[in-house]
Amino acid sequence: MTLYLGLALFVICLISFLCIWLADSKGSWVITPFLLFAAYEMIALWPATIYAYYTGLSMDAYPMLVAGLGFACFLGGFVLFRWLPLGRARPSRAFLDLSIHKPPSKTRYVFGILLTTIVLLGMGLYLYQGIPPFTKFLLGRVPGATTDFVRESRRVFTKSYFWGGEYRGQGFIRSFMRVGWPFLLVISLSVYYESKSRKWLLVTLGFSLFSFVFITGDGTRASLLFAMIYVLTVVSMIKKLKVGYLILVAIGLFVLVTGLSLLSGKIPVDALSIHFLLTHKTAPLQRIFAGASNGMHSVYVIELIESGVCDYRYGQVHWHNALNALPGVGELPFARELAVLLGKQGETTFASMTYLGMLYIDFGPVGVMIGYMVIGCTLGLAQRTLFNSKKTPLQLALIGSIVFYLGMISLNGIIGFISFFIVVLSIYSLFAIGASLTPYTHRRASA
Repeated sequence: MTLYLGLALFVICLISFLCIWLADSKGSWVITPFLLFAAYEMIALWPATIYAYYTGLSMDAYPMLVAGLGFACFLGGFVLFRWLPLGRARPSRAFLDLSIHKPPSKTRYVFGILLTTIVLLGMGLYLYQGIPPFTKFLLGRVPGATTDFVRESRRVFTKSYFWGGEYRGQGFIRSFMRVGWPFLLVISLSVYYESKSRKWLLVTLGFSLFSFVFITGDGTRASLLFAMIYVLTVVSMIKKLKVGYLILVAIGLFVLVTGLSLLSGKIPVDALSIHFLLTHKTAPLQRIFAGASNGMHSVYVIELIESGVCDYRYGQVHWHNALNALPGVGELPFARELAVLLGKQGETTFASMTYLGMLYIDFGPVGVMIGYMVIGCTLGLAQRTLFNSKKTPLQLALIGSIVFYLGMISLNGIIGFISFFIVVLSIYSLFAIGASLTPYTHRRASA
């Protein structure tokens, strides 16, 4: 009975989402926080709950009901705040139709870009002590290195400090790499789109290279994938996207992530062979798309609590996430405890969840519904205000960042959004400081 209720709830939620999205977007493909959040839920969480039921990993369809009810509350909160009569709200379609405002002075943009680039380069070179290890591996600068070298580098730069390894600002600096380089990339891309200058096209290509080198420098794949989704988010605010273009982008992302997974050792080279696919069926896809495993981990959390293996934590998971967002703090998160409970191999393995799992273990099903309604209200209010600003290259980069990380709440949670939002504001402020250093003569000329 619960299976049919869960499936019916998913269908109702999907139809309701499509109706709300069409009413909000007015037929455009502008990527909004609402669209991103819903897409992550439907891709990372919903299939996991269905898969868990049909494979017997969950005792019943209860996780489907929790996910469906949470999403319904999210939709209700979004509708409530998106269409409340709280003043003028420019739709995303109207924002798309606006032309990009010329920068008041391209010289000021150059100075802002220069200062931000210098700071990001300094941070990246300090973190990696020179050329990032994954780049060295790709260039063949490490004789005899195999994918084990990439795996060890990934462990050093993502988790080792949790077990007493050397701390060089890993989490803090990696956040700046993931936010800063794409931020500069979309600024230069927007200026190029407005001016059609070859110089700015070269600058854009340069930042594309810097983004690849420093974001994938530790051997992780997801960060580059999310950076590309962020760039696509900004592009959707500049030009009208067609379905064919989106399909090509999806294929390109799949090929890229598959290639990075093979190079970094996340999946073995023979994982794409016919024999492996026939005998392991879903294993390659689960390794390529980490979000699917995050959704499964959320299902496991629900099952562990309902079976009495785990107790509710009443905010402890959120508290530890908040502590670990601070530079230098290396408290083991619940994701490590979950990995042990699930019997995952590897002494440093984490079992990360989607935000539904975090809410459930801290506050139960009621917490999921309240939390998702608050998220819906927040995203509805954000979409009322974000698209009311001027459409300058700098504002596009800022709005795109806020849109992207609001959507990422589905995976990172509220604490993750707040920590990344602080980094976004830091990059924005750094750019503004650089722009203010423009020589006085250039400021007068632009005035």
